[in-house]
Amino acid sequence: MKLIATFDGRLWDLLAPTDLTEVWPLIDEMGFAAVQLPMGSVFDAGAKGHGIKPWKQLDAIKAGLKKTPILGDLRAQGPVEQRVLADDAVELLLTRLVESGVHGFRFFDPLNDLRNLEAAIGLASSVSKFVEGSLCFVPGFDVGHWQDMARRLVAMGSRAVVLRDPNGRLTPTECRQLVPLLAEAKASVVLGLRGGDLAMASTLAGVEAGATTVDATLAKAAGLDSVPSAAALLAALTPNVDLALLAEIETRLLCALGPSGSGPAEAVSLYCGAPPGLVRAAAELLAEHDAIDRLPAVVVEMQSLLTDLGQPAMVGPVTKVLASQAVMNVISGERYATVTQGLKDYLHGLWGTANGPVDGEIRRQVLGRDEFLTVRPAELLDPQVEPARARLRKLGVEESDENILLTLLFPHLGPASFADDPPLGPPTAEAPVTNVPEPSDEKPETVTVNEYDVEVEGEVFRVRVTPAGMSFLVAGPAAGAGVSGSSPAAVAGPGSVLAPMQGLIVKVPVKKGDTVKAGDVVAVLEAMKMQNDIVATTSGAIHEVHVREGDVVAPNQPLVTVR
Repeated sequence: MKLIATFDGRLWDLLAPTDLTEVWPLIDEMGFAAVQLPMGSVFDAGAKGHGIKPWKQLDAIKAGLKKTPILGDLRAQGPVEQRVLADDAVELLLTRLVESGVHGFRFFDPLNDLRNLEAAIGLASSVSKFVEGSLCFVPGFDVGHWQDMARRLVAMGSRAVVLRDPNGRLTPTECRQLVPLLAEAKASVVLGLRGGDLAMASTLAGVEAGATTVDATLAKAAGLDSVPSAAALLAALTPNVDLALLAEIETRLLCALGPSGSGPAEAVSLYCGAPPGLVRAAAELLAEHDAIDRLPAVVVEMQSLLTDLGQPAMVGPVTKVLASQAVMNVISGERYATVTQGLKDYLHGLWGTANGPVDGEIRRQVLGRDEFLTVRPAELLDPQVEPARARLRKLGVEESDENILLTLLFPHLGPASFADDPPLGPPTAEAPVTNVPEPSDEKPETVTVNEYDVEVEGEVFRVRVTPAGMSFLVAGPAAGAGVSGSSPAAVAGPGSVLAPMQGLIVKVPVKKGDTVKAGDVVAVLEAMKMQNDIVATTSGAIHEVHVREGDVVAPNQPLVTVR
């Protein structure tokens, strides 16, 4: 039995690259088959949260792992957010990752769209030592469905079939049935099962049924919805195992994490039976709106969304989109009155074809007259590498592969983001191994955050200034002023299209006298860190436009009137 050491994606949000410098050499001594890195999280946290390029982070990891292969885990057609990359961009990304020490790749697709996996596996096979394809388990399909997809993965060139369970719903009985059938596809079976105690039980059942490799986490502090812990698996599968070194690794990780870790969302998920990661994301959004008491209603709504949208697996961008949509549906009191751009892209087919049937009425309500795509999404994209190279040239930035990939993955980055990072430095071989890090005379790095209240035309804004730049938060109206920054709020009446939540109006594409149909966008509201289309619920003419671009609106404030 082989173990692959994994790290939950949230770990990369909590830890800076230097926090793990002393941990990698210890992990290298454990004898793991590989260390799996969630490349989307590594890229996203490095570029956004820690202000450091992922290549520097990978260099530090490679320096610490002399014997253990690095396995890059990423969404097949693009590793970060909701972006779909063209095939030439994916090929360049994989090539550059191999140069940074990644030995092989494991690909997944939230929709189990094998067209996306086939393209990625084919591209990776020419640049890496080994490639694995994943199947994201969702209930409701017979075993023949999974066996057929496993055979197709092997035919594409996958050396193993990875059975993932991001929703934490695969039972031991189902695992015992699936593993032998997947093994008949003439490939090794790898288990990457999430979901707390159920994941442990199902993993052990899968090992008994013939799985050759299992994923094991080194940091349970990231939450209950991780794969089983390496310590627990070793204790269960290896008699008289010495866990001293693994305990040292986890101690250092816990010291680096500090008090960060599991929140109350995990307990709620166990009680309600919803996927833990999805519940946690929704709980975080509700907390931002002081509405955590609505979590039970949001959990019920999330279950309805999964049925409406064809049972997508809760990985990649799907989790964030469904959590945001469930929160908006509950807070607004009307389902799909406001939808995120991510949900529109999903229903439009820009991510691929869903696992199961999508509610046709919901699709029509969200898309209106737009057509659903049936081709593989990347086939609609023009090559992206050369246009990105031209953009860098225009910005006066070096046209290296690394910079091309950064501008493709994060097109909003400015020239300053491509400056060289300070070196992280190699792991210190002389550092003593103890359960508590040695005290240091160096003062911890601090980040200065200043906040100011600024009044503009009667509206008070909270301006937050950090080394990363400025951000604006609505602090509240000045004395005697309405919420809107331009005019007092209108009174709701027949035909009013209301704001579902507080936010900033970033676009008003209609004017008085325009004719609209139900489902047409009448305003774009920025809230919950996402831009949300506000659509007309009835057909008619725009009788009045009550807001302007730049206005801050309150929940249930009229935006336009349609009659």
